[in-house]
Amino acid sequence: QEVPPRKGGNGLLIGGIVGGIVLLLLCCGGVGAYFATRPVATVSPRASVGISPAGGTSAQPTEAPTDSGGDNGLAVEAATTIADRAGFPDCDSSWYEQSNTLHVLICAKSDTDEAKAFFFTDKFIATDTIDPSLDITVLNQDDKSVTLEYGMFHPDDDDCCPSASSVTVTYHWDGTKVTTPDKIPTADPAKDPSRR
Repeated sequence: QEVPPRKGGNGLLIGGIVGGIVLLLLCCGGVGAYFATRPVATVSPRASVGISPAGGTSAQPTEAPTDSGGDNGLAVEAATTIADRAGFPDCDSSWYEQSNTLHVLICAKSDTDEAKAFFFTDKFIATDTIDPSLDITVLNQDDKSVTLEYGMFHPDDDDCCPSASSVTVTYHWDGTKVTTPDKIPTADPAKDPSRR
């Protein structure tokens, strides 16, 4: 006489195996270990990078204040502190438009005219370039973009007086990073012209 197959036998077997695996993972901390080792995308002020055609990293502050300017990003005082800690204490905050999503500070070293543009949202994002420039002006800005004008130097120009045609570069905040479709001019003083 034939024995009819039991109903639900395979389901019970599979359920038992899955239950056993879950129990094993919970008992041994496997679930916590699994999620703890999953890669997490984070943005750190120490890891932010200046935009450069040559690649590399920009000089960064050792610590970054996180004082908020309310709903409109990082307060200008906190932003200038970040630039100062990166070695660029002389900042022009006149272009720091608190109502914009993307904020910009032009900051120079105290012992030279070398300067960088520092970009912020509610935290420090990046500098415009890895190597500093001798002549930077904010030409225009809107909520998520900033256009900078770089003074360009011939090799025999004095540091005060760029005589080559200036170059404009527009930087955009895409929600995660600052990018530009424009070519950033070289800072190599041996090139003609350069932004030194």
